[in-house]
Amino acid sequence: MAEIIAVASHQSGVGKTALVQNLAYELSTQRVLVVDFDPQAQLTIDCGLDPTRIDRTIYHALHEPDRAEANIIALNGFDILPATETLALVEGDFLDQPDRHDRFKDVLAQLDALYDYILIDSSPSVRFFAFNAPNAATQLLMLLPSMESTAPDLQRVLAQTFHLLEIFRWGNPLLELRAVVQTMVDPRRPTQGVGQELIRQRFGATVIEEKIPADKAIAAAAIRGVPVARHAPKSAGALAYKTLAKDLYGTYRS
Repeated sequence: MAEIIAVASHQSGVGKTALVQNLAYELSTQRVLVVDFDPQAQLTIDCGLDPTRIDRTIYHALHEPDRAEANIIALNGFDILPATETLALVEGDFLDQPDRHDRFKDVLAQLDALYDYILIDSSPSVRFFAFNAPNAATQLLMLLPSMESTAPDLQRVLAQTFHLLEIFRWGNPLLELRAVVQTMVDPRRPTQGVGQELIRQRFGATVIEEKIPADKAIAAAAIRGVPVARHAPKSAGALAYKTLAKDLYGTYRS
């Protein structure tokens, strides 16, 4: 059975999609699937696909879980279950269904024997997406963007992140918080390290040492539709994702 990893944050624009794509690439010495579980379809786009030209997506898989495999697209290194804007309709489709918070879990139950890792790029919105992604997962990676702020502001962000974690665990008490990953880190700004003690007080040993830098190469690779390790293999971003894969899962692409 696959290790099913939900990647989440309480806000958008923190490098969540980039982490899913690039961590998947580093883990792809084994069988890896990424799932775009966000109506914005940014993961689908960043993987070089045009959502307007895709006929079968995660939306269709949610309606027909037993045919989930038919919606998968093979990429260079890993597979993707893509999304389009149509996914935004799914919450209304299942609004009155008693199993609405387990629909995604039903989909992945059809796929987990085919993969070693399944990574979920989940929407930062609450309700349908916020419950379905962690309910289907075995592990959670929480992203915490680096920030320059006062202690009260940082405490507020940490409280929001911890509250989101509590929501996830309410739906899935067995969900493991695998790591808290700090993103968008600029090493030229030492003040961004001021809040490290506050972060560790809140999340303890789950806060890992490796941080994802604010590296322009990551964004440039996404525009090209490829992982940063293929676009700029010696960049700070590529090396960070490689180290992250090694530290968390003991493997990476050479």
